[in-house]
Amino acid sequence: MHSQVSNVFIIKQLNKILALYEKQMVDIGKAIEKLLRDVQVLKASIDRLCAVKGLGLLSVATLVAGTNSFTGFDNVRQVVSFAGYDVVENQSGQRVGKTRISKKGNSRIRRILYMPALNAVRFGEPSCAALYERVYERSHTPLPE
Repeated sequence: MHSQVSNVFIIKQLNKILALYEKQMVDIGKAIEKLLRDVQVLKASIDRLCAVKGLGLLSVATLVAGTNSFTGFDNVRQVVSFAGYDVVENQSGQRVGKTRISKKGNSRIRRILYMPALNAVRFGEPSCAALYERVYERSHTPLPE
């Protein structure tokens, strides 16, 4: 630890607080997992999403909570738009710009799905790997390390 004051007592207290926070995180994770497994209404959605390689329980819990268990959506395009992953074109008159994601949707869902999407490509999830290959052929941008 780098500090102007290095008191052994303070370092011990900080380590105890850190250990307490780590224990609370584990306990909260277990409580979330138990809740998700016990609620029958969510069980089917949770099991289906957990089957996707790269998606963990925390990511699935955030996704299900952020979309209200996908109620209110008629198709996949609506979920994509809600998350802000829909594509928008940047063009005006004769000028044609790049296409990008809109980012107008739920930023928590986009943030929580970033790493699982990379892992799904690395693990060879068929639909994710095919999308990555298609985009890579066009942009030649490799996966981040």
